[in-house]
Amino acid sequence: MINGEPFSVENRVTDAVIANVHSASPGDVREALATAVAAFPIWSATTEEQRVAILRGLADCLEAHEEELADWASRSGWRAARMSVSPSASC
Repeated sequence: MINGEPFSVENRVTDAVIANVHSASPGDVREALATAVAAFPIWSATTEEQRVAILRGLADCLEAHEEELADWASRSGWRAARMSVSPSASC
């Protein structure tokens, strides 16, 4: 759980609050890193086929929410929505 200071994400056009989130503290970052290090042996023991299945599942989830994610990204001041959903857009 992230325990940093709370802040609001605002629509840069309307100034409406679109999300309330918490910043990550140095302790949160250390915990995330320790969790990733602990997970590495399990991940590295998976087969290529298992990794492909996991990553395809993640891709399917992102694609299922593509419009919602693009809308949020554009409202929060990231990239323009049309760029966010473009198959040719670089990551």
